Amino acid sequence: MRSHTGEEPFECHLCDRRFKIKVQLNYHLQQHAGIKRKCAECGKEFNNVKQLKIHSYKHTGMPYRCSMCDYGCAKREVFRHHLSRMHNMTMTPDEYRAMFKANTGRNPCVKPLEELQAKEQKLEHNDQ
Repeated sequence: MRSHTGEEPFECHLCDRRFKIKVQLNYHLQQHAGIKRKCAECGKEFNNVKQLKIHSYKHTGMPYRCSMCDYGCAKREVFRHHLSRMHNMTMTPDEYRAMFKANTGRNPCVKPLEELQAKEQKLEHNDQ
């Protein structure tokens, strides 16, 4: 519900940043404490779980892989931009979900459409 209301009841006592769920605050506090996440495969360290998760795809295979070339990436919006720019192609949301599941064995976390559109506009603006 907080994603709809925008409510952020969890506040960092060190920098006043606010979060919708407590686990996000906990991860944030670990960053303040300098706690790193270590890759079990190669030992590389990361500041947060999200960075480690994206890195781990280098060992397990990228969830989004282009059928036209050897390109692969961890983020759907980056892959969508690749398809559009390099191959003048598009895919449906269901096709993206199916690709992610086929390549990882998991269901993707789907971001709200507005957030994806804003990121796509930013990418297009940066290319100009």
